[in-house]
Amino acid sequence: TSIGDYAFYGCSSLTIYAEAPSKPNGWDSDWNYSNRPVYWGITNDNFYEEDGLQFVVQSGKAILTRYTGTQTSIVMPSTITINETNYSVTSIGSYAFSKCSSLTSIVIPDSVTIIGSYAFYYCSSLTIYAEAPSKPSGWNSYWNYSNRPVYWGVNN
Repeated sequence: TSIGDYAFYGCSSLTIYAEAPSKPNGWDSDWNYSNRPVYWGITNDNFYEEDGLQFVVQSGKAILTRYTGTQTSIVMPSTITINETNYSVTSIGSYAFSKCSSLTSIVIPDSVTIIGSYAFYYCSSLTIYAEAPSKPSGWNSYWNYSNRPVYWGVNN
């Protein structure tokens, strides 16, 4: 019911999953001072994890929110299944792969139409393969802030 100010200060790789549908009144205004990604209303019915890829479902669409695995090469799924319901993976959240320095390649399906800021920040060894023929308009201008090489129109 309460979180104090600067509670997660300095937690530079943190992704926050909250069961509450929005910020409760008892949480200090600076509780998330480091501006870490927050996903509200998360339960077992809308959270999924496989091979270190963490997803949440919001508004019927799956968002890849964080990578915590150890694989060096990833092929993202275009759909996930939670409780026998399929969801299209349409987004990669802000900072989802940040600081994954051992990650060398990722294939992004063309179902991904949105990528948040700094999604691949400090991924110093990464090469990105996108099924889309060019950058979709919904990808944040800072999605590839570390300027990793990108190959477009890749068929997996």
